[in-house]
Amino acid sequence: MEHPHKQDHSLLSAVEALLFASDTGHTLEELVDMVNSYAEVTVKNINTENHLHLKEVTHEEMKQVLDELSLHLQERRAAIEIHCYGSRYQLLTKKAFHPILLHGLKQLAQKKLSRSALETLAIVAYNEPATKRTIESIRGVQSDYAVHKLLELELLKVIGQAEELGRPNLYAVTQRFLDQFGIESLDKLPKLELEDALLVANTSPDTQEEEDAEGAETPQE
Repeated sequence: MEHPHKQDHSLLSAVEALLFASDTGHTLEELVDMVNSYAEVTVKNINTENHLHLKEVTHEEMKQVLDELSLHLQERRAAIEIHCYGSRYQLLTKKAFHPILLHGLKQLAQKKLSRSALETLAIVAYNEPATKRTIESIRGVQSDYAVHKLLELELLKVIGQAEELGRPNLYAVTQRFLDQFGIESLDKLPKLELEDALLVANTSPDTQEEEDAEGAETPQE
């Protein structure tokens, strides 16, 4: 038996849009709440001629819509697919496209991020949670500006304080870092490439000069 929204492409597209626009995905409950809340508002608002019209859905109907969207993406051979991690549904790039994404996004990141920032990002990703002292012990130079920049770009985050003198911040990479580099989780990091980045970090003679020059333009933490 077909569910009530089998031919409702507006709902299908709306759910796809909600997932596409989210960095962290949505739970089934969140999707139902957003659709039903929108449906209720548009029904009450008479000035909705150009708005998307949706009907309220149940949790079971939303699950069917997600299944249908997954099938729809497969049929059109899209580069993205639906994944459910824990209770959150996300639109992610298919694994077959990870190599070109990683290559392209690394090139883009290298154009936007300085060498010191890339080194710092690689070190934290490979050693998290990491303090600035850990970062600097590996890089061999001060890293105030690089850490500040990565926090500003939301590629790093503070997840607590270390149980040591001074209670320094503990840093970890963010979901944005994983998304930008096309990595599902830290246990799937391309370790060889990160090790290469760490090798660069330990052998770059101009890193401190770069850090000093950049740090002079931006307040340190």
